[in-house]
Amino acid sequence: MLSRSRCPDSIVGSLRERPLGTQALSSRVDLPPAFPQTPLRPHLGSRTMGNRDDKRFWYRCAHLLMRLPPDQAIPRILRSLGRAHRADRAWLLRYNRGFTHFWNAYEWTRGDATAHVEELQGIPVEMAAWLHERLLLDQPVQISDVAQMPRRARALQAEFRRQGITSLLSVPIFHRGRLAFQIGYDATQRSESWSDPEIDQLRQVGRLLALLLLSDPTRDADPAPPVSQVHLHQASRHHSLPLEEITHITALGDYSRVHFLDGRDLSDARSLRQWESELTPVRFLRINRSTIVNLLCLESLDRKGGAWKLSLRGLASSLSVGRPFRAALRQRLDF
Repeated sequence: MLSRSRCPDSIVGSLRERPLGTQALSSRVDLPPAFPQTPLRPHLGSRTMGNRDDKRFWYRCAHLLMRLPPDQAIPRILRSLGRAHRADRAWLLRYNRGFTHFWNAYEWTRGDATAHVEELQGIPVEMAAWLHERLLLDQPVQISDVAQMPRRARALQAEFRRQGITSLLSVPIFHRGRLAFQIGYDATQRSESWSDPEIDQLRQVGRLLALLLLSDPTRDADPAPPVSQVHLHQASRHHSLPLEEITHITALGDYSRVHFLDGRDLSDARSLRQWESELTPVRFLRINRSTIVNLLCLESLDRKGGAWKLSLRGLASSLSVGRPFRAALRQRLDF
């Protein structure tokens, strides 16, 4: 069995102590003169890989990271990892410090796998709440068969299917006590699973990349605040719309209907319970058995006669607040 992969301390030290740029790494880790011409080999992570190959891989990673800009080095490393570990897509996602959104920072694909690096930008973390339950515990998430995901993850399952994913591996990368990155693989051509040594090696690479990116002041700043998007799925159609334009969401049998400020409404495959698990309670709150409202659209609350009526911006009629839901609303509105 492949031994667990560890990044040598000398490489970590070199990344901490030396500025990013095109300076040679050979003086620090004693690379052979011919090393710059030696590519990363696709036998990385194979079950026959020994300690010598393991060390050579880490030195090659360090060589790329120290001699090339991150935007060139990181995709090459993802490519080598993905090819070696039987992935069709390899990626690195980054979170902001407030843990409200994430961005697809780097991605590699092969074959017919589609690229999503441009569209997966500024995604609210609540859209992947089911996934984050384990990631926030510093536990990798491996989905060998996307079709077998639980019912409460149905919206996330629909998004994975839209991307053509059959199997997925997601590994959390923490930095100074916070979840800073996800690094992972997608398989799109067949079902796949990854061994513990392969997961461990991916985690170590993620930590190395986090150290590189977060030690550079020009890259350590949070990405620009996004316009939060909600992704709606209707049969074969996919809609991406601003989250702040939602006024409320109503139950539609086992599905739901999403209402917008401009008067539009769209049906979605998610149930109201699934929306509750995905949307942040700071902004969205359930007010009765069949309605979730966007509190940022709240205009007034009428409590006369014991019947609570809530008015939303852009909505002509008021909405009733059920008795079991009033305490939560009172707490959120602080009265």
